[in-house]
Amino acid sequence: MRFVPVEQQSCLMLLRARHLFIRQQTAVVNSIRAYLPSSGSLLSSGRRGEVEHMAAPTS
Repeated sequence: MRFVPVEQQSCLMLLRARHLFIRQQTAVVNSIRAYLPSSGSLLSSGRRGEVEHMAAPTS
């Protein structure tokens, strides 16, 4: 069994949690992007496309 210092273990835990969050965020953005064409909307690629679309006023 290999022993790891507590500081290194906590750092790895944070990195794994961040990686999981980014994967979940990407999945949500992709699912939103998949549903929008059915309502006539298209998004530009990247996260800025979603931010600009959500901030744009609707008429």
